[in-house]
Amino acid sequence: MKTSAHVTLVSPRFAHRPAALLASLSIICLAQAGNVLVNGSFELGWTGWDHTGETLLHSNPDFVPDGSQSAYFNAYDQMPDGKVSQQFPTVPGVSYTLEFIYGVYTPNVPQTQQSMAILVEGQSELLNQLAVVVGGRNPVPFVAFAYTFTADSVSTVLSFIDNATYQEGLSADAIVDRVSVSPVPEPAESGGVIALAALGIVFSLRRRFAK
Repeated sequence: MKTSAHVTLVSPRFAHRPAALLASLSIICLAQAGNVLVNGSFELGWTGWDHTGETLLHSNPDFVPDGSQSAYFNAYDQMPDGKVSQQFPTVPGVSYTLEFIYGVYTPNVPQTQQSMAILVEGQSELLNQLAVVVGGRNPVPFVAFAYTFTADSVSTVLSFIDNATYQEGLSADAIVDRVSVSPVPEPAESGGVIALAALGIVFSLRRRFAK
């Protein structure tokens, strides 16, 4: 991963406070390494997301593992054809971790296995997996999933595609929440290089302002 630093203003007081400067640089790095998705927990409704088929937003606490809303598929015994997706910016060659919570509400036939297709596409198909869970009644048994992929373009699309087994009269309502895509941290050696570079800046500033 390429790391760039933008220095817009350096106060003379930082020349004698290397810890403060390093802390500021750490904050900048952490901010840049956060979730690149918009509205990953659906708190803002469908903002940032595209959705088709049998999908809706649910606010019942029994079906919301994080926050106040979740993405809900195949409600009320409908055909499992729902799809929820989001396009987001990526850096080619950089690895990312996709994390989310998934569960299935099966009130009529608990303990049945259900699945959700997870698709990540850039210039090529980067990830194609089936997340598999065992459904249940209240409380819904939610499971946390994590996958890693490497971007090959500046724009990538994540899709959740309902893959539930449909049988009339037997509900299998899928729930997805707390979705995030974050850059995979580089090895510790990179952090050492950044720290040494920051210390070099500090010492340079000390010499400059000491004159």
